[in-house]
Amino acid sequence: MRVESPAHCRMRAFADESFGWLRSLSTYVMCAALIEDSELEGIRLAMRRLRKGSTKLHWYEESDKRRHLLLAAMGDLDMEFAISHQTASESLQTSMRRACLQQLGRQLAQRGIQHLTLESRNRTDDRRDILDINWIRQSEGASIWLQHVRGADEPILWAADLVCGASLARLRGDEAYNRLLNKLRITHA
Repeated sequence: MRVESPAHCRMRAFADESFGWLRSLSTYVMCAALIEDSELEGIRLAMRRLRKGSTKLHWYEESDKRRHLLLAAMGDLDMEFAISHQTASESLQTSMRRACLQQLGRQLAQRGIQHLTLESRNRTDDRRDILDINWIRQSEGASIWLQHVRGADEPILWAADLVCGASLARLRGDEAYNRLLNKLRITHA
């Protein structure tokens, strides 16, 4: 079941995820970039300008030097981030994603954010996301409208990806990006 997109949203969320290992624990991080409607086009343009050669920006495809440059540039953009993460002794990506999405969804609902965009992965995974958001809507009484798009088509997803990558590095004990992450407005779900 999908609800219609609200005619006007004051703020929108664009979320991406990252997965890796933290010592012997699998770790899943989900980050949502939260942006006022009035800032959307300017931030999309800024993110496109940061892209270098490929179809989209992606943390794991960038050099360490570029990662620092990209995070520094995002500090100048008018957006904030909400982060959720899960760890498990096994690689349980589906259940960790569900838990992260539910945590973020509750935070979005509490803030009155009604529009969430996720990168489309495949029909089965996208359907799971819809079911998870439906669960949040029912349990929280939230009005969240979910949209899946190709990652290359939505530059704001790239910002979420970059913060996910830096946050996962931080969780692993890599302090190289701490100064830049600390300049961003980040809340933890």
